[in-house]
Amino acid sequence: MDAHPEFEDSLKLTNPRFRFLPGMILSSQPRSAAHARDDVIGIWYLDTKNQKEGMKPLFKQDFIVDVGRMSSEFVSYSANQSNGPYVRPIGEFFQKYGDGQRYYYRSGAKPWQHHYDGVNDLPIELQAMARA
Repeated sequence: MDAHPEFEDSLKLTNPRFRFLPGMILSSQPRSAAHARDDVIGIWYLDTKNQKEGMKPLFKQDFIVDVGRMSSEFVSYSANQSNGPYVRPIGEFFQKYGDGQRYYYRSGAKPWQHHYDGVNDLPIELQAMARA
């Protein structure tokens, strides 16, 4: 992040609106996939704007890829900032790692959004942390 401030700026981690859930999920594609050697790091956040407005909890996610599992090149996929080699468009992420499909999303959301409507929609590994 020090070497590439645009990478840091693309993460919800740096935005005070989002509260980090202390947990990450690491995943990868099947061995036969084109990008199977890349690790996908999922980081989840509570969107405090909804909470402040008295709405139900809304959780969002950052997708970071450890290219080649080398821990030397990381790419953030973002809907807001998508320029340069370390911050790419979220649609590109879905094409490379999601078989062109969406990840979890709210009903009625735009195709690129990866929002979770509540604690029970989160991966089981994160539910206890989100409730806390």
